[in-house]
Amino acid sequence: MIRRVDSLRDIRLRMAEHNSLARYHQRISRERILGLAHVRATARRIRIELGLEKTHLLRIVHDAESHEYDCHDGCEADVICPGVVDSCRTWWECDTCRIARRAMTLDQLEDHDEQLYAAGEAHGVDHQRIDGVWMTPGTTCLAYSLESNAGDFVDELPDGDHMVDLDYDDGYVHLHLINTATEGAPQ
Repeated sequence: MIRRVDSLRDIRLRMAEHNSLARYHQRISRERILGLAHVRATARRIRIELGLEKTHLLRIVHDAESHEYDCHDGCEADVICPGVVDSCRTWWECDTCRIARRAMTLDQLEDHDEQLYAAGEAHGVDHQRIDGVWMTPGTTCLAYSLESNAGDFVDELPDGDHMVDLDYDDGYVHLHLINTATEGAPQ
């Protein structure tokens, strides 16, 4: 069996071709990812503009005496809810169930829980089991009921309304800016 021995030059040329091809595929993948992110952001912005999707707004107002984004006590950051939906709805402990459960035996509690899980409602009101407690839906937005990180954006953003998403964690609302800019999108 004859074995071909490549010259060092041939090996280097093949490695350069391979590296060039790998860089090309990385660039194409990066462009596809950026393009997909751009398409998603554009589609969401269009749905919001058409009124098909509602989003929360963060309204930033700097006081007249602030220089650039160096704010004083007069700067404000307020969350504006477009209308309470399940993703931002507050849930409150059901007082009726809480009081009734105090008088129940362990077997009765288990039966009560099974019935609520099956029906999803009791005494004419929707119920959900959240953190081990039976809760009923409220009519207010989480952003209005709990503390949030809205003030953290005052130094970063100009006056105006900015679209945000809400995350809820352990009694605190975390706001995340929705990027609607087209910067970095492939041309």
